[in-house]
Amino acid sequence: MLEEAARKRAESDRPPAPSRMSASPGRLSLAGNLARGFLVSISEDGQLLELGAGVERVLAISARELRGKAVDALFARPADAKAVMVALAVQGGLTNHAVRLRAADGVVEATLSLSPRPGGLPGWEGLVSCAAPAAPPAGARPSQIPPPPGPEAGRVFDGTLQALLSAVEARDPYTAAHQRRVALLSSAVAQELGLPRDMVETVGRAGLVHDIGKLSVPAEILGKPGRLSPSEMEVVRGHAQAGYDILAKIEFDRPIARITLEHHERLDGSGYPRGLRGDSLLLESRVLAVADVVEAMASHRPYRPALGIDAALEEVQSHRGTRFEPGAVDACLRLFQSGRFRF
Repeated sequence: MLEEAARKRAESDRPPAPSRMSASPGRLSLAGNLARGFLVSISEDGQLLELGAGVERVLAISARELRGKAVDALFARPADAKAVMVALAVQGGLTNHAVRLRAADGVVEATLSLSPRPGGLPGWEGLVSCAAPAAPPAGARPSQIPPPPGPEAGRVFDGTLQALLSAVEARDPYTAAHQRRVALLSSAVAQELGLPRDMVETVGRAGLVHDIGKLSVPAEILGKPGRLSPSEMEVVRGHAQAGYDILAKIEFDRPIARITLEHHERLDGSGYPRGLRGDSLLLESRVLAVADVVEAMASHRPYRPALGIDAALEEVQSHRGTRFEPGAVDACLRLFQSGRFRF
């Protein structure tokens, strides 16, 4: 049924390149795609409602076997399924999102594009476009295929973060731009400190999504000019916990959720949401806290003009060793004063 409906839709909406999706994932162009992919429909609670006939050709698993199961059955790793469902819930759709699917004889690289089901029906439908399946490790059964090593794992990891960043960007471009700049500065500070490469990458990637909890804050509060009321401030402060709640559902192999939770904590216990202090905070969280404050003060916001980089650096320097990690403050100052970093 999905294939027939999509073909009819494609006849009246053919993009310039027949093998690519149009700008909206809900308007499918199937020419050349169904031969190497299949259609899928997913419920709001993460069940596979319907799959096109191509699923058997691509994954060597029948649509009947998958229909009605949790969406986890489609993916090589449960964490990937959770990431997709979180992104759908906060963003409303996906376009060309990189995924890895579980096949009967291996793993299949694919892209997933989903949009809300037509007619106001709950859930999403769209196209899975696949490459050739990869061979499983010797002696491994399909249900025991390990997560991809090295660069492949990085692509899945980064694809998940990109989907979450896109969710923020669709609702609040200012916050998305802030996250990107914080990611650049925090990773530069971590590198200046001489931290191991994996820590540098972790703090930068956490920077990309550290404010994702602001999706839970009403737009009229986020963009309100002037001072917030005490009750409004409490709502805004809830974004750190809300971000943790979103990211904790995804099985990252790095402490992305915890860094997100701790990025407004301070060394002296004056931060939020838990009033943690000192070494109870991850070093990555302490580095990100410095970058977050510097970028926020230096940049324009809908509710105030930019305060400038000099004021931002003075703020972290004046609280060096009390609120902010001394080494991170010193590294940040060196980067800007030497001209090796600028927004």
